[in-house]
Amino acid sequence: MRHLLINTVLLNQDQAHYCSIRYNGFRDLTYQTWQGNISDADLEKGYHSALDVLAKTACSNVIHDCRGIAQMDAENLSKIAEHWLRQALAGGVKYVAHIAAADQTVDPFSALLTQNPPAGPYELGVFDNVDEAMSWIAYKNMVVE
Repeated sequence: MRHLLINTVLLNQDQAHYCSIRYNGFRDLTYQTWQGNISDADLEKGYHSALDVLAKTACSNVIHDCRGIAQMDAENLSKIAEHWLRQALAGGVKYVAHIAAADQTVDPFSALLTQNPPAGPYELGVFDNVDEAMSWIAYKNMVVE
C-alpha cells in the first residue's frame, strides 16, 4: 500500500524540534525542514529518518529546506551532501530543491554539491523560498505529450 501522507517530527535531547519530514503522496513530494543547532547525532538521526521515508514511499521529489539552521559545521554538510544525497538518488529521487538561507552569500551545501556532484540522472535546484522550489518541482514533473 502506498502511503499518501507521512509526517515525522524529530526532537533533540532537549526536546527541541530540529527536523520535520513530510511526505505528500498526491504530489510525490518529501519536504524536509531543518532548524536550530544540529548536533552530529541529530544529523545522523535526521538523515536516516528522511531515507526511511523515501524508501517507504519511493518518492522522486525532495525539498530540502535549511533556512532555519542556526549552526552546522562543514563536516556535517559534507555528510549530507555525500552520504544522504547519494543514498536518496540511489533510491530513486530525481529532483532535489535545496532552499538556502537568503542572507548567506554562499550556501555551503550548494557549494559542496557543485564541487563534487553525485553521479546519476537527477537535477538539483537551489532556491531561497518555498514557492520557487515548489514551482520548479511541479514544472520538472509536468508530462508533455
